[in-house]
Amino acid sequence: MSPKKRRGIPDREHEYGKSRIPDWETARVFLESARAGSVRGAAQRSGQSVNVLHRKLQRLEQTLGTALLTRHTNGVRLTEEGRRVFAIAERMEANVFEMVRETTGSAVQSGQVSLAATEALGGFWIAPRLRDFRHRHPNIGLKLLCTMPPANILKLEADLSVQLARPSDSDVKVVKLCRIHFMPFASRDYVARRGSPRNFAEMANHDYVFQAAPQSRRIDETPAPLAAILGQKNPALETNGSIAFYSSIAGGLGIGMLPTYVQTAREPLVPIEVGYRVHNDIWLVYHSDAGRIPRVRSVMDWVMAVFSPQTYPWFGDQFMHPNDVRAAATSMPDSIFGARLF
Repeated sequence: MSPKKRRGIPDREHEYGKSRIPDWETARVFLESARAGSVRGAAQRSGQSVNVLHRKLQRLEQTLGTALLTRHTNGVRLTEEGRRVFAIAERMEANVFEMVRETTGSAVQSGQVSLAATEALGGFWIAPRLRDFRHRHPNIGLKLLCTMPPANILKLEADLSVQLARPSDSDVKVVKLCRIHFMPFASRDYVARRGSPRNFAEMANHDYVFQAAPQSRRIDETPAPLAAILGQKNPALETNGSIAFYSSIAGGLGIGMLPTYVQTAREPLVPIEVGYRVHNDIWLVYHSDAGRIPRVRSVMDWVMAVFSPQTYPWFGDQFMHPNDVRAAATSMPDSIFGARLF
């Protein structure tokens, strides 16, 4: 007995439709390859092999009956047809992410929320205060992602992001959390051995530690006289990690730019008074739909509280001297001061 035919549409039309409709995974490989400018770059991002991605791209081109990418020695480029398909694939991507957002919302205060932050803000300020969050919301699991590049909220890399750079994308919501002030610091041991410079000229006789990472401040943002001095010296250490950066300064290796809230640490550092201060506003970034999910809203409210300038005045727009930061932190209730940095 022959198998029953599917009702309504002849078998040959089912087969034709199936062969002409690319799956989302293949479309995503095409998007990532075009964005990366090479199949190898897309493979590194996706964790798949170059050969697997090549086969998927070939299958997509065969399915659509046209070339989408041309191969060159330095990567791939979109054809005219590829540019049109790329725009359509981006709309597919947006719809997929919208579908995920709409189906993962919950009306109850439970589940997991992912929060992205820089290594310093996540590890040195947020993490020491998580016991308070857990006490308030025992059924919410928090996933803390500490990374220097800002998380892509639209691609669901995180539900919320605490970051130093304000995004320009109009499809995300942005709230200013606070302002962090920076100035040079050194350890007590370093100052005891090498002294404390009193002006830019005297800084030529000292060792320095730099952090070079996405969202971190660079030497070209320093005043020209100081940049000229530092540009003639090899740093004692250049690192992309916030933990290594802070630890090397606290260990006496050299002078480095740190946030003034470093004085809430159990072992304070010595501020270097040469008239060099900078600041950076801190932003909370989220998708508008996320704000309607109760568990995400609870994390948002808590994050805004732990960066509140009303509670922690060193996060205000006006510069607060590190000595005053230390005095203010010491006068706070033990429940607050006990959870402080490091």
